[in-house]
Amino acid sequence: MWANVCGSDGLPTRLRGARAAITHAIDGGRFRHPRFTPGFAASRLAESTGSIACDVWVESGRSGKKRGRLPTSVSIEGRPEVVEGRRRYGDWEGDTIVGANRRGGAITLVERKSGYLLLGKVPNLQAATVRQAAARCYATMPSTLRRTLTLDNGKEFAEHEQLEIEAALRIYFAKPYSAWQRGTNENTNGLIRDFFPKGTDLANIPEHRFTKVQQLLNDRPRKRLGYRTPNEVLASRLHPKGCD
Repeated sequence: MWANVCGSDGLPTRLRGARAAITHAIDGGRFRHPRFTPGFAASRLAESTGSIACDVWVESGRSGKKRGRLPTSVSIEGRPEVVEGRRRYGDWEGDTIVGANRRGGAITLVERKSGYLLLGKVPNLQAATVRQAAARCYATMPSTLRRTLTLDNGKEFAEHEQLEIEAALRIYFAKPYSAWQRGTNENTNGLIRDFFPKGTDLANIPEHRFTKVQQLLNDRPRKRLGYRTPNEVLASRLHPKGCD
C-alpha cells in the first residue's frame, strides 16, 4: 500500500482520481449546506444567546464526526488577535483523521506560522485516548512553542480542559462547520491523506509509518516559507523527538 501512494523519493502522488471522487460525492448527495442542518441552527442559537455550550450534536456527512459546541469550550472569538496574524511561533491548530470504519486514527497538530506537524497514532477516538496522544506530542515541544491550540469541534476533544493543563497552553474552538478557521490544519490533513487515503484501516498501520510521514512533511519546502521547510524554520527553536 505504501508503494502505491508514494514515489521512489518518498513523496506522495497527488490528486489521482480526485475528479472522480468529487463527482461521486456530489452525485451521492453527501454534500449538504450547513445552513440546513440542525447543527447550524443550534450553533446560531448558542451564539445569539451568548452560550458557550450546546447540547445538540449531529453527524457530519463527510467524516461521521459529531459536530456542535463542547461544554465549557472557549470560542475562537476569544483567541488573542496576535494568533490570526501568524506573527509569533507556538500557536497551533488541531484535528483528527479517522480510519476505515472508525478503527483507529491519528491526532494532527500543526504550528500555524511554520506549518510544523506533530502526528500521533491513536487506537480509538475516545476523548481520553486523543487527549493523551496530544499531550505526548506536546511533551516533545519546548514551552516557548506552546501558546495556543485551536481545535475542531469533534467530541474526541471533550477533555480539552485537562489537555490545557497537561500541555500548558490555551485551547480555543473553531465555530462548527468553519474548517477555514483551521486552514493550516485542514491543508496539512490533505497532505497526510496522500499517504493514508480515506478508507485506509489506520489501526493496522504501524507507528513508525506515522513518524515517517511527519518527517517527510516537515522536510517538505513550502512556498509561503520562501521554500524553506518547517524543520528549517523551527530548527533553532526545537529538537523534536516525535510523538511515540
